[in-house]
Amino acid sequence: MNNSDRIYYNTEEFSVFEKNAKVSYEQAYDIYLDYVKNEDIYLEPVFLFCSGKDYVFGVSTNPQNDKMNRSWKLYKLKINSQTGEIERIEGQVK
Repeated sequence: MNNSDRIYYNTEEFSVFEKNAKVSYEQAYDIYLDYVKNEDIYLEPVFLFCSGKDYVFGVSTNPQNDKMNRSWKLYKLKINSQTGEIERIEGQVK
């Protein structure tokens, strides 16, 4: 995913993004929480950023479970802000 087109929560760009979206952030987050529950994912669900027309969600690991005391953020799901369509994604957030 391209780092240059990321839009982060609580920014002016995010407000414009959400204003143009048919699916609100709250709706997308609810969709994601249902996905996490149905997939039995026990890591902390997090909103990462918006990219293109998508809300991008992932999970965060607990640093206490890492030998080097680091927290990792991993991609899980993209939700299209216009259609609500979901797409599974994988990988470490860079």
